[in-house]
Amino acid sequence: MRIKAKLYPYPVLAPTFNNDYVDSDFNIEIISQLTPNEVVLNFVPILSNKGLKKLINEGKANFIVHIECALTSYREIIKISEEGLTYKIPADKIEGVVYLCPFIIATQDINGYVNEKFNEDYSNTAFDIEKGNILAVGQEASFFAEKENDDLSNVPSIFAVTEVKDPERKGIVIDNTGNKINIQLPEKEFTQFKIAMNNPATMSIIHSMIIIPALMKCFEDLKNPELFQQHIDKRWARAIKKAVKKLGYEFDRETILSLNSFEISQKIMDNTICRGIIDIQNIAKLEGDDE
Repeated sequence: MRIKAKLYPYPVLAPTFNNDYVDSDFNIEIISQLTPNEVVLNFVPILSNKGLKKLINEGKANFIVHIECALTSYREIIKISEEGLTYKIPADKIEGVVYLCPFIIATQDINGYVNEKFNEDYSNTAFDIEKGNILAVGQEASFFAEKENDDLSNVPSIFAVTEVKDPERKGIVIDNTGNKINIQLPEKEFTQFKIAMNNPATMSIIHSMIIIPALMKCFEDLKNPELFQQHIDKRWARAIKKAVKKLGYEFDRETILSLNSFEISQKIMDNTICRGIIDIQNIAKLEGDDE
């Protein structure tokens, strides 16, 4: 749930996008601390409106924070006391950008609600508020939760090779619209792929044939401004970012545009094509010795 400017049928204290109230502030200060096992969030409400404070003290309204992680579909709504709250989220429940949206919500119907700090357009006007209505909207916050094993050295962490049981499908499809780079193979080729993956001698050859083209596609997509924004928070993009930085490059569009997709893909995979050529020679030699 991202905070967006919208119109309400009653005044809402939202300093970031309207002026329904005067001389009033609301926000929930959020401090995040990432540890290997959990994320610790500290919430401190800030409110300078006596009318809304009165509703909270009477139990007619609550401070809440909506937490959302798009990559893992994690969503949580937590109640914050006036004194604040420390809240912990297990690390395996979130990944990538996590958004935190603060609100004040009515906990019961409130008939004839007035507030001395209403904008003059609403002076002398009372409003009926329903339970669950939003009374105030704070500043959206976010943090980045990154798994320690998001690394290209662990190929299965960002690549998935899947079988497509469609007799009409003859070619390979690379799909990077998800969290992993999905390499789709026709049925026959997928069977051979599984056999080859069990043989260490052919690993670099398989990487040259499948992984390198997949990485090249990803780099070409990242050169597109719109696709760059779509992909930047995905696991595979973050893993590529790590690998690129290890090679001494910045990870921004200007740098990505300057990189040769084929060359950088080879470097990331430790020149697997050259190693693959040597492996082909070794396999051919072994087969010759067996004859």
